[in-house]
Amino acid sequence: MEKETFVAVRHNSDGDLIAFKSNTGKEYDYETAKELCAKGLIANAQTFKGKGGGTYIRGIVDGDKGNNRKRVIIIRIEKKQDSLYT
Repeated sequence: MEKETFVAVRHNSDGDLIAFKSNTGKEYDYETAKELCAKGLIANAQTFKGKGGGTYIRGIVDGDKGNNRKRVIIIRIEKKQDSLYT
């Protein structure tokens, strides 16, 4: 089975990431996306532990700038409403 990739994100009105859309069209809330990343099921994202001990999602760290989440995932922030952008 081929791994999914994240192609878009949803931000809340504060600019926080709250959901991810995959190349298959599925949308995952942040917690579900984090679980998928931790299991290695997402090709272009992984989890990491922050300084405060929380677990977060980031792009694959391999030195390839093409894998940078900001380059791979199309991000547009709209402050008016929670919305998904592609």
